[in-house]
Amino acid sequence: MGCRRSEPLSDDLVRVVAVEHGSSIVPDRSATMAGRGAWVHRNADCVRTALERKAFPRSLRVGLNADVSALNEFVAQLCGDQTIPPADAQGRRSEEMDRNR
Repeated sequence: MGCRRSEPLSDDLVRVVAVEHGSSIVPDRSATMAGRGAWVHRNADCVRTALERKAFPRSLRVGLNADVSALNEFVAQLCGDQTIPPADAQGRRSEEMDRNR
């Protein structure tokens, strides 16, 4: 979405969805949330580019004033690690799963 490259679904992508009747856009790490979704590469540059281009509101068909603070937090996490591991079915990331074993 940010880089406009197309590729098959994989762990390199994360889904984003509009919630609360389109008032917020959030990452859906488990890819199980209801509603219209869009896929973006799981790296800070791609997410940041999509945010700058306002690609998420367009793709999700919500207003341009939708709250993207959760996506900004996601970018901050990506900048610290550059990649966020995919989530399991409960939405937990792999290091959380390892800790809970």
